[in-house]
Amino acid sequence: MRTRIVSLIIVAIAAAGCSRQSFERFFTRGERFLTAKRYAEAAIEFENAARANPQSIASQMKLGDAYAALGERTNAAAAYQRACALDQRDVAACVHSAAALLNIGDYDTAASEARGVLAADRFNLDAQLILASALSGVRRFADAEERLQAAIATAPQDPRVYKALSTVQLRRGNAKAAEASLIQTIKLDPAATDARVSLAQLYLQMGRAADGEKQLRDALAIAPDDLEANKTYASYLVTTNDCADAEKYWQTVAAKSPDDSGYLSLADYYVWSGRPDDALRVLSKVAAKDQGGAARVRVASILYDRGERSKAAEMVDEVLTHDQSSLNGLLLKARISLDNGDAAAARDYTHRAAEVDPDAPAVREMLAHVNAQP
Repeated sequence: MRTRIVSLIIVAIAAAGCSRQSFERFFTRGERFLTAKRYAEAAIEFENAARANPQSIASQMKLGDAYAALGERTNAAAAYQRACALDQRDVAACVHSAAALLNIGDYDTAASEARGVLAADRFNLDAQLILASALSGVRRFADAEERLQAAIATAPQDPRVYKALSTVQLRRGNAKAAEASLIQTIKLDPAATDARVSLAQLYLQMGRAADGEKQLRDALAIAPDDLEANKTYASYLVTTNDCADAEKYWQTVAAKSPDDSGYLSLADYYVWSGRPDDALRVLSKVAAKDQGGAARVRVASILYDRGERSKAAEMVDEVLTHDQSSLNGLLLKARISLDNGDAAAARDYTHRAAEVDPDAPAVREMLAHVNAQP
């Protein structure tokens, strides 16, 4: 009996040793892939490391980093949450978790995690900012501003507080206060491109185009590859019909976007500027992995405009078979139905599109069009 117990102990120790070696091997490979920006492979290795050692906070944190780099925000938030759950006294892990939850719109859980951090470290500025943003997300604007004013009292020179305050003020419709907060953010941190882009967007909404364009140019001078600065400036140039200059900014958006949305925007730009062949070339790059059908609907629309109507209709029908909430697919079907003289079907497709996004300008335009039909 004693021999058997000793044997079991030896086996258990050996297994633990193997598990530790496996964990270290997976973790090391994951770090190597992460450094090389091979994020999908890094995620696999860190998943394996987490299985080899379920108590490892580091493997969950690195897994979250890999998923975040891949643009898989929900998976990233889940990994950071697991890291925080392993030790709620680990402030860094729980701040990451709260921030990731905020990023996917889970405001209640983000607020709960931020409060947990503040219970352990009541002056943690990151947690204060996350909590304020989460409160704003559920429209508790007064509470959010109160939090941020308290944060300003403890960290008056930190530009992040004023940037967060501007976001709450914008949601409350207080444009003047938001402008002042953004100007203060830039004063404290002249390299804050996100604040410059937000201020530019505010100026453009206020009709102050020259001021908005200046902020965008300043942001791009600081960070030429900044995604939001390029996207906002490209959109601005489109509205001013400056086609030639807009292209290079849309190309940067396509190259820097973490997913295919940038290529779709570039394709839309080419369609808008009367270059359907260039749009098809761009769409061919994403068609193979076009899970939601966004690229195929755009291809179908171009084919329809070229007179290849049966092929276009077949393509959009296939997309809607798999995704009945495809906004552009529903609108294209409405257009096809109208051209075929079927106003009732056109209204049906348009009303379905309105259920997906009632505020989309294309939906409103189509609603007005179909409602005018006899």
